[in-house]
Amino acid sequence: MNKLLPIILILILCGVGFIYITKSASQNNVGNEAATLPASPSAGEPPASAVGPEPTPAPAPVAEPKVDVTAKAKIETPVKVASVPEKKLMENKTTHISAAGYAFSPASIKVHVSDVVIWSNTDSASHTVTSDTGSELASDYFKKGESFTHTFKSKGTFTYHCEPHPWMKGTIIVE
Repeated sequence: MNKLLPIILILILCGVGFIYITKSASQNNVGNEAATLPASPSAGEPPASAVGPEPTPAPAPVAEPKVDVTAKAKIETPVKVASVPEKKLMENKTTHISAAGYAFSPASIKVHVSDVVIWSNTDSASHTVTSDTGSELASDYFKKGESFTHTFKSKGTFTYHCEPHPWMKGTIIVE
């Protein structure tokens, strides 16, 4: 679009100039036909009525403005930036935790509010992700090849374990 803008402007300006010149020329000749006719025919000239009115001269050509169409237009628009908390400016990210070898790996991670954590099971046994206290984390059993996903909505430290394998422990620190 930026490359077409100068061309469009030229076409608009030329069209407007031509219309203006044509309109001005026609307005100047309205009612002035008699003024352009000679008062009396000269000897050897046919009467004015036989010749007809003088033709209206063609409008003068409009000089096209010289525009460098290769130049890039610089449009500066002031932007008002609203005060947004830093956590809104950060993109939500996804962190993966593996349930493998009867352990969560990594066992402890730090994430931000609205980040997503995905636990994937690569063991032959089924596992759960269950909060040690509270109910923030409460997955169903998930088998090998399955996963459990959770989005953290508040800050805090969340400790968890696997229900059938209580030695499998982990900690999520949400900042």
